[in-house]
Amino acid sequence: MGRILPNRLAGRLLSTWLFFLLCTSYSTVYGNSTFSYSELLRQAQEELNRLRYDEALQKLEIADSIRNKNTALYYELEGRAWVGKGDLVTALKSFEKSILLDPNHSSLMNEIFTGYEELNKPIKAFQFARLSLSKNPENPPLRYKVLVLSSRLGNLEYYNQTLNWIRINNPYKEDLAAIESEINNSYESGRIDDTISKCRKFLPFFPDNSLLHKIFLLSLKKKKSSDLVQALLDRASIFRNEPIFAYESALEFLQNRKFNDSLAMSRRAFFLSLKKNGKPDKEILYPLHRIYRHQGSVTDIQAIEILQDIVESGRKIDPEFLDAKLNQTGFNRELLLFSLFYLQINFGSSSDHKAQEWKSQFAKIRKNKKRKTFLKSFLLLLTILKNLLFIRKMIVIHFRCIFLKPTGLTYSKISFTFLFERNKIIRFKMYPFSTFEYELSSMLERFFLK
Repeated sequence: MGRILPNRLAGRLLSTWLFFLLCTSYSTVYGNSTFSYSELLRQAQEELNRLRYDEALQKLEIADSIRNKNTALYYELEGRAWVGKGDLVTALKSFEKSILLDPNHSSLMNEIFTGYEELNKPIKAFQFARLSLSKNPENPPLRYKVLVLSSRLGNLEYYNQTLNWIRINNPYKEDLAAIESEINNSYESGRIDDTISKCRKFLPFFPDNSLLHKIFLLSLKKKKSSDLVQALLDRASIFRNEPIFAYESALEFLQNRKFNDSLAMSRRAFFLSLKKNGKPDKEILYPLHRIYRHQGSVTDIQAIEILQDIVESGRKIDPEFLDAKLNQTGFNRELLLFSLFYLQINFGSSSDHKAQEWKSQFAKIRKNKKRKTFLKSFLLLLTILKNLLFIRKMIVIHFRCIFLKPTGLTYSKISFTFLFERNKIIRFKMYPFSTFEYELSSMLERFFLK
């Protein structure tokens, strides 16, 4: 028999095969793909169609590695993948890059505007809504949204220009009476869906028509639509000087137990009422009283009750009376605003001095409140740290943090040194840079070493 040779050929073939497999994997992962850039984008699109967002991002990552500059389509696909993963913020950043490369992509521009609206970023939403409108001026619903946003942001020049443009270029302006009658009949006949549809169609052409807004809101309320709150806010923005519409928005928020939103709209209604009539309406004080009761703020409740008494009794007041009540209630915001309007209407030789004195006192009180709130939150955080730490030997920890001071929009660097022995802090030192930091340092030292 012949000699049996060792199986070296099979071993070499196996080694060669493994080498090529590793090289192919490396090539695919790190971008030296055999697929072209356009083919990878096509594959990414297919993955998106299958709702496989991670796989789509992987394809895009490979495409990114084989090209110096990505295309508008690349960033659009990347954005859609992030939308699918639920990260709207990152998605919008990708969409913005796509728009920079392809400014004529109007539908994507609308998506960016809608996305920023959803994120409640009115400045960015307004920016892209205007940009989209410039590309597609024959878009009444979008122009209506731009009108609302310009009012909300206080861009009155653009707001007035847009409102005048709609009035001049309204193709239905001669048919207003017939439109109002048709929509009213539809509502009274119980055709709620039809009424909502008609209101959505014609409100962009008659944004300042209070009857259409009223029927639209009543229909949405009957339908228990989730669009009701937004429709209320839109109306309050369009009728920006009418307190009643801000008040009705506040009531809706209050009914839904959205107390912060209700407080914001109640304060808006209160301000507009003072601006329009020189004094607040009795009804407008109601949601403020309810909100402060919910918050348990005794001095704020007291201030609203003082205002209610002034409105209901019609009693005569003077700066001395208001000064006493302001000090009594800790310079409540609404009572202060009422007092400042009183000084404007009943102007005297000392009015300017008194107004400045009240404003300074209010600012001082708010500053102290913010400081106490910050210190309370910081102590709570450190209490958690103190309870969690368990160190078996003595150790020194030194770190520096940067935080926003509650006293103003300035940053402060503070250094801390902790000396731990087992689970106890036996020494604490903080290196302050201002009076506020020194106060914080002293308090924390007492807290840790007690």
